[in-house]
Amino acid sequence: MGKYFVSPTERPDWHLTPAEFVGALKRRWPEVRIVSETPDQYHSVEFELPLRHSCVDGSLDSAGDTLALDADVRDAAAVAVWFRTVVPEKVQLILWDAGYARNVPVTASSDAGTLAATFTT
Repeated sequence: MGKYFVSPTERPDWHLTPAEFVGALKRRWPEVRIVSETPDQYHSVEFELPLRHSCVDGSLDSAGDTLALDADVRDAAAVAVWFRTVVPEKVQLILWDAGYARNVPVTASSDAGTLAATFTT
């Protein structure tokens, strides 16, 4: 398990509202558990998502454009690939670790296995 983030490379003029994010998350993973939809200064939505390698403890930041994920890197990468489908194509995204030791672009052609391998090799 580790801490990963999916964020724009620059502050975008776009964001997701909590309701938009929760709706998209539930459409992809109906089994997701929404822990909180009460925005504070750091998070707008907190969630738990059981995936193949871990239970992702995640949140959407208060700006509505960055995910924080405490998860196995393979599951964090899977969530990053999904998030790419929600974020407008013009917004460049990266997946990075808590120490910012590694980062990788998340594009429309990214796959979770390749993204995860960046952090394990």
